[in-house]
Amino acid sequence: METYQYVLLGLAALGLLFWVLLFLYVLIGYYRAVHTYPVPSDAIVVLGTHLQGDKPGALMRRRLELALQLYRAGAAKYIIVCGGKRRGKPPTEAVAMAVWLVQRGMPSRYVVREGVSRDTRENITNAKRLLDLLGFHTCIIVSSDFHLYRAMSIARHRGMIVSGSAAKTPGALFRIRLILRETLGWCKMWFTREAPGAPLVLPKIEEEEEAGA
Repeated sequence: METYQYVLLGLAALGLLFWVLLFLYVLIGYYRAVHTYPVPSDAIVVLGTHLQGDKPGALMRRRLELALQLYRAGAAKYIIVCGGKRRGKPPTEAVAMAVWLVQRGMPSRYVVREGVSRDTRENITNAKRLLDLLGFHTCIIVSSDFHLYRAMSIARHRGMIVSGSAAKTPGALFRIRLILRETLGWCKMWFTREAPGAPLVLPKIEEEEEAGA
């Protein structure tokens, strides 16, 4: 074999080793996520994902069901829903999630919408800005089991005090496919230069009604 062929084989082997190690790292993160438990906090932060038309898709519904369960259990008073438009079409993920929650009895004054972020990094960045502006210090991040560990890693890198709660992804094969895709998310986070989040407009928070009003 020519020298350059050995070099190419060596590079291919290193590349394969990198992906194997990265996949194992993501698997460890998945295991940690499903064994992460929420602690009472100022707010619950629900990260967005794909819609089905103008309504939450299957993964988003699982996240919302878990967030609503946590709210009803008294884990936090507010829910912050994060996610902007995908492919430029309304509604935003945040609007769709807020509507879903309100339709199931969540008081609208306790639902805060962050509707400009486009990916996980911006979800977390803008959620932190909202938490800071609202005077909150702690939060529970709710996302899918394959995604939660990366979201919490980003949040802790930004100095946030967080716990987490993982929504179970249905179907073993579907879950494995999403875990594989998550390796690309880690690569993007590690190898792309970090940019500031999308511009944020602080939503109006309705004041809590006085008792007996």
